[in-house]
Amino acid sequence: MSDKNLERETHVTFNDEEPTAHLFTCHKRIWSKMEKYGINPDRYHEDKEGKIFAMSYEIPKSWVSIRRPRRRTLTAEQKQVLTDRLAKARVKVKKGV
Repeated sequence: MSDKNLERETHVTFNDEEPTAHLFTCHKRIWSKMEKYGINPDRYHEDKEGKIFAMSYEIPKSWVSIRRPRRRTLTAEQKQVLTDRLAKARVKVKKGV
């Protein structure tokens, strides 16, 4: 991982008084999502050459959530069914069906 990737961050800030959260992000994937949702940046952050490296947004606080990852516990039989299904799908893709 390069130092440049380590420095790309996303910050979400909110408080009890305001109904919105403030989002600062250097990730283009998040820029695309915000554009898809019709949210325009409040501010563009540019480097010395004028290239945009980050954007700031104001979003509804209700969009901010922290979820625990879902983990499925499968039996050996369920794992085998999924393995067989995947193998079938791969054969279909290989054949171009």
